[in-house]
Amino acid sequence: MESLWIEIINPKARILLRDLANMDLIRIKKEKKKGIANLRGKLNLTKDQYNDFQKDITNAREEWERDI
Repeated sequence: MESLWIEIINPKARILLRDLANMDLIRIKKEKKKGIANLRGKLNLTKDQYNDFQKDITNAREEWERDI
């Protein structure tokens, strides 16, 4: 099996892709969000709140390593 990333330029292409998927010739997967936006969205934080959160995590890790 080979995976490809496709950029849809014309909306008609989406219809053709769905038809191919309905014929079990291809499988359409939705792209998963990665990185900051995903975690920030799950935590429902603003950008500043997220940055503060990351600083707190970093500080906690540094304290943990000092105690070990």
